[in-house]
Amino acid sequence: MKIKFSRPPSSPNEVSGLKVNYEPPKRPISKWRFRAVLILFLLPFLVFGVYLIYKITYNLLFINAPGYLIINQITIKAPYDGKVVYIRKPGDNVKKNEIILKIKNPLVENQYRELFKSLKQIKSSASIKVNPEVLKIYKELYESRLKTYKEILNLQQKNAATSYEVANAQDALHSAEIAYLQAKQSLESNKNVPVAEDMKLNELESILQSLTIKAPENATIALDLVKEGELVNKNEDLMVLQNNNNVIIEAFLEPNKVKHAFLGKKTKVVFPNGKSIKAEIIGLKLQTQKTPPILVSPFAKENLSVVVELRPINAIPKNLMINYMPIKVVF
Repeated sequence: MKIKFSRPPSSPNEVSGLKVNYEPPKRPISKWRFRAVLILFLLPFLVFGVYLIYKITYNLLFINAPGYLIINQITIKAPYDGKVVYIRKPGDNVKKNEIILKIKNPLVENQYRELFKSLKQIKSSASIKVNPEVLKIYKELYESRLKTYKEILNLQQKNAATSYEVANAQDALHSAEIAYLQAKQSLESNKNVPVAEDMKLNELESILQSLTIKAPENATIALDLVKEGELVNKNEDLMVLQNNNNVIIEAFLEPNKVKHAFLGKKTKVVFPNGKSIKAEIIGLKLQTQKTPPILVSPFAKENLSVVVELRPINAIPKNLMINYMPIKVVF
């Protein structure tokens, strides 16, 4: 039995030995589509590889450590219950003793006015303030004029004094008697001064003064925790001030690299936006601690770090003056 195989076509444009004219392909760039898909698929791996090579090379050439800015901040608390009627806005620069917040408490104000009015009436009734020595002088004067009046009265009975002289002596006695009685009453009133009420008045006055809050130092309003018109309770947080002239940088350096950190060394501080400043090492804490999780990768080991303190040499841009701003220190 003989088996014959048909001869394969010598060209894709030939069928049974006859030439077939095909139209041009409708999608001539199909092969580039495959290549583009392949490139897009491999691009993330390529970028990650380049980034990994850069990180390894950078870490081999430079010693760096994560860290953050620490700005001295002061939390202002409410001295007493009340309603906020005035508050400065975040970002405002304030000077020492400048008013930054006011609280109004009508109840304390009414108590102060009523008590002040009451004490004023009490003190006005004892307007003549004397001491025992002065009272003694008034008493001696009264007794002397009383003796003189009796003598002149006896002389009148003997027709040795006129009625005019008796009347003058009586008026003098009457004046001395009034002065003596007023001095005596004043001294007794001073002995019964309402001490408790006076102390309460001073306490209310101190509360009212404390409701006008002033800046304890030159600072910037970092945060307002309440708004005008809100009711606040005693010891409630109201606002946060920060002193931009007192900035410390803390870096968390691996213990095996601590030899690269020494006092007075100049370093480079890099911010998240790429800007950088110079800083100087001013101290190393004598106890290791864990690097804050926010500063390291979630896949990194929880190793202990040496805390390095630095002081900025250059001015930090205002828009980067944020407490606990994450940074990177290059040693």
